[in-house]
Amino acid sequence: MDRVAEHAQVSKRKLYNQFPSIEKLFGAIAEMAKKLENMTQLKTGPPQRQRRRQ
Repeated sequence: MDRVAEHAQVSKRKLYNQFPSIEKLFGAIAEMAKKLENMTQLKTGPPQRQRRRQ
């Protein structure tokens, strides 16, 4: 958490207030990654192999 707080330029206290554990932090990161993936797919359309089938 030290390195995460340093990289995010926030205090560890603020980080722990938002994410009480490293597991909660990684869960939030995974959720955000999935949302970004979904938004990218909406913008670019289906994957290449699915386009060939249509």
